[in-house]
Amino acid sequence: MPIEEPEPAADEVDSACPFSSPRPEPQKGLLRKAVAAIDSIWRFNLELDEPNAKDRWEPEHRRKVLDYLHIRDGERCGLCGAKMKLDGAQVEHVVPKRFAVFELTADGEARQGTYYTSVLHGMENLQVAHPRCNKYKGNKPDIREWRHPSMPRLVVANSKDNRVLMLPPPVQG
Repeated sequence: MPIEEPEPAADEVDSACPFSSPRPEPQKGLLRKAVAAIDSIWRFNLELDEPNAKDRWEPEHRRKVLDYLHIRDGERCGLCGAKMKLDGAQVEHVVPKRFAVFELTADGEARQGTYYTSVLHGMENLQVAHPRCNKYKGNKPDIREWRHPSMPRLVVANSKDNRVLMLPPPVQG
């Protein structure tokens, strides 16, 4: 029997999460739509093969996933933003399976924020990373360090109120 994590009550969820966004609008323009369609077919085929129980893909499929992510991210590490070679690169999850954004009140109390469920093994929640960057990231709770600000924004998690978490977060100006 799977263990389920408790869901926060609806009145506990803060819909004004600073990292939350409405779902992005679809691409406009014929060329952009064509590129998006080809990309979605490529992603769909890669997402058909789920990792095994040890969270590993077959070596050939892993190589295809790495190729896709490497091209998608402009041959850069998703964590540090530096150019990288495909050899030695690791597939890294941007966000874990389930997490919640917590906020600190003025008097220092932690308060439940928006509750998200990640798109776990979806291509949007994967990035290529240097092994040292992946190790350094570990399980840090600061989601601003989960994807480098120079990388393209990805929808990596969904909330119950149809909002999405896009990383990297928008630059505060």
